[in-house]
Amino acid sequence: MIIDGHAHIGSSWLGWVDGTDADGLVKIMDKYGIDKACVSSWSHIYDPIRGNDEVFQATQKYPNRIIGFCVLCPRLKWDMKEEIDRCVKKFGMKGLKLHPFVNEFYADSPLIDPALEKAREYKLPVLFHSGTDSHSHPRTIGNMAKRYPDVTIIIGHMGGEAYPDAIQVAKANPNVLLDTTEVPNIANIIELAVKNVGAERVVWGSDSPALNAGVEMAKVKLANISQKEKGMILGENIARILGL
Repeated sequence: MIIDGHAHIGSSWLGWVDGTDADGLVKIMDKYGIDKACVSSWSHIYDPIRGNDEVFQATQKYPNRIIGFCVLCPRLKWDMKEEIDRCVKKFGMKGLKLHPFVNEFYADSPLIDPALEKAREYKLPVLFHSGTDSHSHPRTIGNMAKRYPDVTIIIGHMGGEAYPDAIQVAKANPNVLLDTTEVPNIANIIELAVKNVGAERVVWGSDSPALNAGVEMAKVKLANISQKEKGMILGENIARILGL
């Protein structure tokens, strides 16, 4: 089973890429043989509540295909714990998504402690956007991982060009996993991650519709790793984390 651990619906926050609704995302999934996708909303700046509602509606329309992740923004005047309770208890969502760069908060800021506390309570994985900027740099996410060693934290994009730091953070923190979306240099970065932290700590995602799911999948399929390791990355690991 192929499970996309990092996908989206809605309109992009800056209009830099065309968004899609649940129907459009499922068409992408069908095109590339993706069985299920972990989906969060792109409405995480001004109206994450509406975005979470849209994701819930998508899970209702495609209950066997779409897995909801609750998106949060700590800069808003709202109760994040209350929203997580709603998303988990009412909507059955399976994870959290935080975007430090776009929402302009540091990944190790106390602002997001309420979210991590709830993640620990509900045993939810937390997917962080990561990159070379100071807000979402893998080292900053690593600081948060150290504070919450019993919370599963996924470094989205493996830090981008900061992938060496992301790999080192994962080596130092057993609760950290690496997400393959948008990693540079095609397959060899995935090979490096598997060599250093093990295939069981790497999860595949497409970042659809921002990126091409076929290209993102090819990075794993073309990597010089075993078929067993490819299967773990392409679905088995995220299925284990989510208890599917």
